[in-house]
Amino acid sequence: MTKGWITPTGDYYENDQAHSLDVEVPQRPSGFHNWNGSTWVLNQAAKDAADAAARAAIDSTEAQEAKLDAQIVTDLNRTRANIESTVDAAFPTATAAQKAIHVRTFVLAQASARKVLR
Repeated sequence: MTKGWITPTGDYYENDQAHSLDVEVPQRPSGFHNWNGSTWVLNQAAKDAADAAARAAIDSTEAQEAKLDAQIVTDLNRTRANIESTVDAAFPTATAAQKAIHVRTFVLAQASARKVLR
């Protein structure tokens, strides 16, 4: 087990004792624990603040991902509309089923290209 030490100023460190005035203590359970002279005490306020900051960062990231996903869908729909008009112009005598196959092929190619570029 790793040894823990408290300096006279209250700082905690592990491994070998750095100074003779440092006091050996049990290993610190987490960075949110403070030594009260006899035991480690959870600093709940600091833990809650760190948890809230982490949750905010996760929420922000998820919101950015949702926005990007929505933009990708919008871009793909726009691309699909452009492809449909191109297929209509390029294959004026094709049946609706044939045009749908051409459009689907082009849309899948576009989606694959986007994934490669990510």
